[in-house]
Amino acid sequence: MTEFGVVALREEAGLTVMDVAEFQRLTAEAQSRLGANDWAGATRLWEQVVAANPVMGSHWAGLAAARFESGDYLAAVDAFRRVLELGVRPAERDREMFPGDMPY
Repeated sequence: MTEFGVVALREEAGLTVMDVAEFQRLTAEAQSRLGANDWAGATRLWEQVVAANPVMGSHWAGLAAARFESGDYLAAVDAFRRVLELGVRPAERDREMFPGDMPY
């Protein structure tokens, strides 16, 4: 059993366990595949990412985009729903700003 039994508890609960460096590498590779239009590879990697961290909406958004671009629309809708459930909204930089929206 590892320190405080945390990993053992996670494994018992059926959660994916990986170290931080591996998770960061996996996330970066998933984003890279998405950027390279490798939809199948991106989908496979984003599925691993969300299995390891199912509460990060931006990861679900990556999975949704990869599924959508690969033509798996029903699975994309499920992932997009999860994004909305987590309360993720477009970043301020991704939307048009009007003078009333500007901070003074």
